[in-house]
Amino acid sequence: MKNKKKLGAAFIALAFSGFAGLMVVAPGALATDAGVSSSVVTEELCEWQIFAVPADFAVSSGGAEYVGEILPLTAVAQTVNVYVTGNEQATPSAADNTACAFYTEVDPGFKTRPTVVMSVGTGEFAATYPGVDDAVTEDGGMSFTLNDSPLKITSTLPASCIEDNWAATNLSLGVSGSGVNMEIPLIANIDNVQAENGGQRCTNSFVASIDIPGDVMPLGPGKTYSYSGITLTTTLTPVG
Repeated sequence: MKNKKKLGAAFIALAFSGFAGLMVVAPGALATDAGVSSSVVTEELCEWQIFAVPADFAVSSGGAEYVGEILPLTAVAQTVNVYVTGNEQATPSAADNTACAFYTEVDPGFKTRPTVVMSVGTGEFAATYPGVDDAVTEDGGMSFTLNDSPLKITSTLPASCIEDNWAATNLSLGVSGSGVNMEIPLIANIDNVQAENGGQRCTNSFVASIDIPGDVMPLGPGKTYSYSGITLTTTLTPVG
């Protein structure tokens, strides 16, 4: 009987020892790597564009005839459309622009303001008339330069432009003359972020005029005179 009790005690001890061993060698939790990803669209960079600059236009006396007195010649109103848009906009537009940002938080120097400069060259406003056998004949007395009579640019901005901080300046351009015709004068008035189809835009309506000097006797009185030789250049220049 004594031997049986000893065997039972030994059996119990082994059983507990085996249970404790299972707890020690149990496998740990498995580790898994998870990649983190995302996709973010970057806003387009704002830039200034110009649309619908007139290729050429004619000034007219409106039917009035030259009688030896100063004769004004005036063009019908022309327009210049200046606006801000994103760098991905492929085609200039009279009304639409893409959303964009100047990224001023990265570098304030990325922001620019628009200036539109109009300039003329040195050419003479040469007068010609149909001479003998209707041959084109130049009349030097009726010709003149912009020093004799400057090209005048008179601008009219709509109220919406003025409310959006645009300004326009009337110009009187002599030979090789130039001047800022329209602009946003303060860079602080340029919005850092521009909305789609709602960015800063202005359409300036301007009238060009010039006077034929008086006190000249035409070589072809009664003939219809033609004038050419003056070029008006319109340039958009963003200023930082």
